[in-house]
Amino acid sequence: MEKQDIGLIIAVGIALLMGAIFVSIIAEQTIDNTQLTGTTETIDIASARLYVWAGNVTIPLETLTTVDNVTGENFAVSAYTHVICVLNNVTNATGGELLTVANYTQHNCHINTTAVSEYIGQDLNVSYIYNYMTYDGAVNNSIRFTLTNAIYDGFRTDLSECEVTSITLKNQTGTALTPTTDYTFTADTAILTLNNVNALNSSSSNTTTAVYSYCADDYVGGWARTITNMVPGFFALALLGAAIFVIYIIMKREGLDLF
Repeated sequence: MEKQDIGLIIAVGIALLMGAIFVSIIAEQTIDNTQLTGTTETIDIASARLYVWAGNVTIPLETLTTVDNVTGENFAVSAYTHVICVLNNVTNATGGELLTVANYTQHNCHINTTAVSEYIGQDLNVSYIYNYMTYDGAVNNSIRFTLTNAIYDGFRTDLSECEVTSITLKNQTGTALTPTTDYTFTADTAILTLNNVNALNSSSSNTTTAVYSYCADDYVGGWARTITNMVPGFFALALLGAAIFVIYIIMKREGLDLF
């Protein structure tokens, strides 16, 4: 075998190695562009909670310390959801005098003394009735949610295979929910509606988990996907054919019969 033949064989081997690397890179890129992207999304369903009025509650006496005429003081229930406070009376916590309305200003569940009041900075006792809203754990099925990952990462509506047709929804404890019964999902718009059922109702959690696959921004579909998937195979066949041709030429030159 001549030196030039040995060099040719070495060159072919290097070309095949580099070709294999290129095929691997092309195949990996092809997989990334032609497969759906799986994701797990946490949905905050607090806005869908149904609230009920807790009922009127009377606070006969609550002491507020050093009530000034600038910042004032909040009632203990001021942080309750949609709370409404109705003031009955205000007295001086030290002497017990009943304050007239000229001495204080009330804004719902907040009170401050006026600039002309003789009780500025003193402790005051307040008596009031309050009512507030609390959610009973149920959900409002008129509230709609969208799958954020599918919408904002290149959600493709021009390809039918890009519709999120397969979705698994789990409640706060991780239990899979039943489609149609527990929730409704519209594939072409990625809109999710929750039903008012026991599987979703909770008094302690406002999260639901959605597991689904979608088309990413660079997804290739239709005939383009078929052609893209065939590229690595054709490239590998071309390399194999070139190697066989070179080996055939060398063996022919050496006088070796293949058949």
